Amino acid sequence: MRRYLYLLAFVFALVSCSSSDKVLPKEKMEKVMWDVAQSSEFLNGYVYYKYPEQNRAALNEAMLQKVFKIHNITREQFNQTLDYYEKDLMS
Repeated sequence: MRRYLYLLAFVFALVSCSSSDKVLPKEKMEKVMWDVAQSSEFLNGYVYYKYPEQNRAALNEAMLQKVFKIHNITREQFNQTLDYYEKDLMS
């Protein structure tokens, strides 16, 4: 029975540690946010102006995926990091 308790405690510790691994370091998040802002500015200032009939949501999603690929991150990592730093600012 004790083995199962130790195993359960180990699994909980492992899961709690892995969730913090998904938070990007501040310096990397700054670079990602800069690229997200630049891509948004490019879309708003050039693409949407020149091609107003384009699907904006699809273009925005495609651009975000390119930024995520450049920085080797996932949307989940980005969102969790955004939530983490947002909560950090509020406290």
